[in-house]
Amino acid sequence: MYKLMLSDLDETLLIDHHVPDFNIEAIKKARHNGLKFIPATGRAYNMILDVLKEIGTYEQAGEYSICFNGGLIVENKNDHILHFQGLSFEQTKELFAKNDNKFASLFITYYRKEHTDIAKLQQLFVEYQQIKQYQNALNELCTVLTDYE
Repeated sequence: MYKLMLSDLDETLLIDHHVPDFNIEAIKKARHNGLKFIPATGRAYNMILDVLKEIGTYEQAGEYSICFNGGLIVENKNDHILHFQGLSFEQTKELFAKNDNKFASLFITYYRKEHTDIAKLQQLFVEYQQIKQYQNALNELCTVLTDYE
């Protein structure tokens, strides 16, 4: 017998950014039958709190979330971190350096761990020069597309 069910969020569990009633009912039925339901997503933890509220696992002991594609596992009660495996600041800087304008923008979420609690997730803002570099690449792309039309 299965004991655990994982589900992605976008285009799987969610419809129009919300959990539809039929999925909420299915989750309740599964729980009633002893199956633990855990959302597993590429999203940051702070981006799924509304989903956790909708499925009834927000701030609940013994309920868990898998975020950052497995890089963060949290017990929902008190946002207790069970596992975190992220990139160091140096690795993040290296990603920006190797980007070499291949992408018009590169989004990285910066996460600070303090003790066992989740500090607020913050966006990592790179130095102005790097932002300007990516903005210039995007502007050049828009100019090319405009000239093409």
